[in-house]
Amino acid sequence: MVVNLIDAGYFVSRASKHWAPCTARGPKNMRWWNQQHKMGKCSFKEMRYKQIGMMKKDLDLLYVRMRQMSSSPENGHRTIMCYDGTKGRQKRGALFSAYKAHRGKNAEDASKHEGKDLRDQLSMFKFNPMCLSKGWESVYDEYKEADDWIAELTHKYLAETDEDIIIFSKDQDFYQAFMWDDRVKIHNCVREVTRDEVFASCGVPPEYYVDWKCLVGDTSDNISGFPHIGAASAAKLLLEHGSLDEIPDEEISMWAISNAVIFRDTLKKWQQDTQPSASVLTRNFGKLWSKLVTEEMEFLLVPSERKRILNCVPECKELLTPISYRDRLNTYRQIITLPFNDSDN
Repeated sequence: MVVNLIDAGYFVSRASKHWAPCTARGPKNMRWWNQQHKMGKCSFKEMRYKQIGMMKKDLDLLYVRMRQMSSSPENGHRTIMCYDGTKGRQKRGALFSAYKAHRGKNAEDASKHEGKDLRDQLSMFKFNPMCLSKGWESVYDEYKEADDWIAELTHKYLAETDEDIIIFSKDQDFYQAFMWDDRVKIHNCVREVTRDEVFASCGVPPEYYVDWKCLVGDTSDNISGFPHIGAASAAKLLLEHGSLDEIPDEEISMWAISNAVIFRDTLKKWQQDTQPSASVLTRNFGKLWSKLVTEEMEFLLVPSERKRILNCVPECKELLTPISYRDRLNTYRQIITLPFNDSDN
């Protein structure tokens, strides 16, 4: 048997299509029918009937996906819908106030966030959110996100049963679930995602995914990551060192110039002593050289820039002060790791 764990955020992503502006030749979505009703071109009953039909198609599509995975509840497989709590962000928000803060019209402190209850919207369309279809179950906690429900239930069923677990979610944070057990499968509500695909897209196996995400950031959660590091560079660091904890501080620190006057004089002295050609400066410094000798020294250097400078002018080493990002990255890791654990706070 199989346990299907579904992220109710599926309906939120579907709603974004239903309420998107539609073209004259495009399909008639919920927004279109709502506009027709406002203009008096259809009754409320007709509008709602059409909108409920679209919701039923969304539900039917979930059945199609489960049939693709041979896990349809029609064949007795357990299916659980997991909802975001209205205050679900607050625990992570207490650790990182900017968590998902960009999703609303105005930035807000995530520790005080109260969102809409998706169950109310489903009820409006004549669905029972706690039993969307025959035999389905649902879970909700005011202070818990759907991701955490899914993670907790996955660990529960892995420990207590020999059943396979299929997670239906678009959230890439579930890539980490591959390292929980070989019985876990992931479906992004379009198709199944495999371990090999995670490695192909991120450059690291699922075991490193959380640390990789800490470094590259996650715009959907408003996590900035480490400045100016790309996916490939983050993967290289992790494959070389093994984990975020093992990466040397100098690789995850930004570097401030402690004395701009002495720093610039040191660079100019090196230039006078060595007389490097323009091609040598370009090869060793790129655009960084003109920035260093002409601009105000109020910017920070990334690790790769520091290395380029010290390779040529080691005398600058004592003039660069590290600003460690380790604590910030560890905070990101606690936020991204599923299920969320705030026991250290």
